[in-house]
Parts: sequence; structure tokens; C-alpha cells
Amino acid sequence: MTDQHLSDLLHADADRIAVPPAPAAAVLAEGRRLRRRSHVARGGAVAAGATGMAAVAALALVLARPTPTSTPAELAPAVTPDPAGWAVAQGSTVHLGSGKTVEVPGKVKAMYYTSAGVMVRTGRTPYTEGDSTSNYFVLSGDGTVRDFSLSLGDKKPGSDPSLPYLAYSVKGGPQDWELVLRDVRTGEVATRVPYDGAFTWGGWNAPPTALSGDFAYVGVDDATLRINWRTGDVEKAKGLSAGRMPTVMGGNELVEDHDDRPDGVMLNPDDPVQLTHQVLDAESGQALRSVEVTGTVMSTPVPQLSADGRHVLLKPWLMCEEDGDCTYETPTAEVVSVTTGDRRTFTIGAGTFGWSPDGRLLLVQESEVRSCDADTGECVATPVTLEGAGPVRVSGNDNES
Repeated sequence: MTDQHLSDLLHADADRIAVPPAPAAAVLAEGRRLRRRSHVARGGAVAAGATGMAAVAALALVLARPTPTSTPAELAPAVTPDPAGWAVAQGSTVHLGSGKTVEVPGKVKAMYYTSAGVMVRTGRTPYTEGDSTSNYFVLSGDGTVRDFSLSLGDKKPGSDPSLPYLAYSVKGGPQDWELVLRDVRTGEVATRVPYDGAFTWGGWNAPPTALSGDFAYVGVDDATLRINWRTGDVEKAKGLSAGRMPTVMGGNELVEDHDDRPDGVMLNPDDPVQLTHQVLDAESGQALRSVEVTGTVMSTPVPQLSADGRHVLLKPWLMCEEDGDCTYETPTAEVVSVTTGDRRTFTIGAGTFGWSPDGRLLLVQESEVRSCDADTGECVATPVTLEGAGPVRVSGNDNES
């Protein structure tokens, strides 16, 4: 038995231990179309081959878990997200908003915001599809890389930039599940909440999860469930349909109004399309903002919520060739304010983009990352040098497939 196999078995056994939910401690359009699990790129990551040199900070790889500092009865409060807590990765190299650059084992597949640092998912390839042997590392702003010693398999976890938790589900029975919140600071399980629901869609081995404030949202066959992980209360989320991947950010969710053409009608790539997306308050189901998008079947902008849920980015389509060369159909993207409805256009060029933990738009080029106020358009640049081949991963994107 290898060390990795032993580690996986230990973690699997830990996930099956029944721990009662902690008592109360006081803490987005049908979001996006249900994504088919394929390599078709739609405006998130871009394959880049920039060259240059970057000063790499000393790597502090901590293999042992820290001593636990909390118990299930001591669930952490929410804190203000760190504006400089963002990250941009290519291959095994990660550029942090603090100015540090670090190396991680494996290729970066996806990144998750937490109040304890950016968590990166790595593996043999930079893609989440087809490689379930992922590892997770936590990156602090000072350049420390900590092995999270977790193997989730093919799960879609959730996180919140104001909380030190990673949320995901584990199997309890044929239709029984447990929501698990694992403390990113200690590696220990902070709390568990049991819930019921059949799950037969999406291809993951557990219902996909989003974490936002006091609530986790999970997508099962007949509902999107809203789980108060502090109290253990479970109910159907208002206004959110069944069989979908939750993408709740800052308490808001995107719900898509599908094209009203009759079922079975064949569409041509150049046929016009007009869609209306609703931003909902995920707790009450109340509509906060309608966002209309127009285009063609193959060019309609794809909406994405900011990390704080206060803006919607209308992402242009990313068109990729078989050789991996990718370009955007348009060099600009619009950002819509949920509060006012105002729209601002940003030039994205050949780069890619994401969101900072506090909701600033990140625009990534070969030599810099610009962090921009989505309302005023004012930007602050941080020098980076991307080198090597492979897709660029920018925090604030889920990169799940």
C-alpha cells in the first residue's frame, strides 16, 4: 500500500464518521447554462504562451497538518475579504496578489477563495475533467504553501472569501448525504449536516456545492437545497430550479431565462438570440436585477457573478483551435452593477480575467494583472511574467467541468 493510498483511505474513513451538527453559534442565474462536461472553452481560461522571468519567492511547503484550534461548537465568524488575496496560475507557478510567486506540486486546475488564503486544486493536468486524483494546497499571502492533505475525487466544492471553510458532500446512503465543512486553517472537519436527495446528473460523485455566508447550496435531482450549516436547517432554495450547479456568490445567484423557441427547432450558428438573466437574492428568492444579453447562437455573452455577488460580467466567447490557440470573439467585455444596472465596458485584449475576493475585476496580460473597480473603471497594476505553456487560471473563476 502506498503512502498516497493510505492517506486516501484515512480521509475516506474520516468522512464516514458520524458527527452531529454543531448548535447555532449566533454566519446566481440559473446562473449559467448547465455545462456539458467537455473541453469547449467559454470565456473563462485562456491558453497562453507568454515568455519571461519572474522572481520566485522561497517555497515553504508544510507537509504536516497544524494543530487543531477549533471545535464544532466554535464555528468561525465571517471576516472582510482580503483585496490582495487573488492569484493567477499557469502550470505549477502561482502569482499572488501580494506580489509573491510560488511553485506548487502538479498543475493548477482550479482555485477557491477562503479567508485563510487561496486554495488551489492541482493534478497531473490543468483540467478538472478526467483527472480525479487532485490534491489541494493553501497559499498564504507571504508565499507559504501548505499541503491540505485532502483527496476529494470528482467533487465540486464551495468556498467563501469571508470564511475559512471548504464545503462539499459525502455519501451517507442511497439518497442520504452529509454536507461537510472542513476548516482550511487546521484541516479538521468543523461541522457536518445530513440531508436527503437523489443525485443522478452532472457526472460528479456528489451534489455540487456553493458556499455563501451562513448557507451552503447543493444541487440534487428535485431541488437546489439551502443548508444553514450553523443551525443544521435544510430547505429548498427559493427561486432556484432542480438539477443545476449552484454558483451563489455574496448571497446572490444568477438564473437564466432560456430562449423561447419551441423544443426541437434546429438553430444555425448565426441565428439571433436574446436572453434575460435574473440576479436573485438566494435566501429570499427576490429578483434584484434583470440583465439582458443579445447576440447569436455562437456569440451570446456568458454571464458570471463577481466573487462578492455585486456585479455581473458578460464574458465573450473564447474560440480555441485544435492546437490550443485561443482568442476572444470580441476584445471587450461588459460589467453590469446589480445595484444600479449601470454597464461599463472593459478592454480585455488577448488576456483573460477573474475577480478579486472583494469583487474587483482582474484583467490578466502577459506582463501584468490589473485589479479594477468595476464601477469606476480605475485599475491598479501588479507586474507578473507568465511563461510556459498551458491555460492561465485566474481566481474568481470556478473552472469546474
